[in-house]
Amino acid sequence: MFTILLVLGIFMLLASFGKALTGKGRSLVQKEQAPKAQFAQDPAPVLALPQPPAEPVGR
Repeated sequence: MFTILLVLGIFMLLASFGKALTGKGRSLVQKEQAPKAQFAQDPAPVLALPQPPAEPVGR
């Protein structure tokens, strides 16, 4: 039993070194995804703010 676990441990150690050197495999931190193409093609409309009148009203 000890020999089996020792061989398995050595194999897992070598595999983890291989993953660390190549950078492949599942990462613990998720990468940010790029914004979807739908938002890039169809931007939200920009609404203009109401402007005060140029001259005072009532004069």
